[in-house]
Amino acid sequence: MKKKFFTILFLVICFYATAQSNLKIDSLKIVCKLSKPDTNQVIILRQIAQEYYNILEDDSALAYTKIGLHLSRNLKYDRGTISHLINLSSCYVRKQNQSKALIMILEAYNISEEKGLIQESLKALIGISLVYSSFNNYSKLLNTNYSI
Repeated sequence: MKKKFFTILFLVICFYATAQSNLKIDSLKIVCKLSKPDTNQVIILRQIAQEYYNILEDDSALAYTKIGLHLSRNLKYDRGTISHLINLSSCYVRKQNQSKALIMILEAYNISEEKGLIQESLKALIGISLVYSSFNNYSKLLNTNYSI
């Protein structure tokens, strides 16, 4: 009896959390459509992508992250570019494409170092360690030449 109760409770919580996330995504999409293409829209696109990432909709997260990256590059908004590159790296890790993940996170790190953005550099370094730890074949990893 207890197992059934906890199973039902768990399912209700999961459905509730997903419904809340979908409402938040819908709201963010409306705000994004109404806003002009500026740094605020870059931030909104990152939030939409993050919500999709949280509910395991990786393709949607990837799509919105790419849109945000494109916009932030067009605006020359370095913090937005770095943030979206880090998110792209996370998406690629989840999709088990470590080579693309590593390229994205290294680019984020290089930009943050070049611009002197210390907090973003630290986030990128954490991301680099996560990407490296996601490799299953460590001997192959050690023989690969990546530069920071």
